[in-house]
Amino acid sequence: MDEVKVMWKVPIKYKTTCFSNDNGREIESRDIEAINEQEAEARAYLNCVISNNQNRNVRVEVKRA
Repeated sequence: MDEVKVMWKVPIKYKTTCFSNDNGREIESRDIEAINEQEAEARAYLNCVISNNQNRNVRVEVKRA
């Protein structure tokens, strides 16, 4: 039987900042480890919505740390 080896991707650190679309103010900044930028953005968005009392009118900026 052939052995299948799976290589896991290594997480990268991203600096994320969440802003309110209502007034442009910064809600929170986080350092997130994720496989790619899209995962970091999704995780930051979910955390931001929770921190912003479930208000989804937010945007997230992601930069590789």
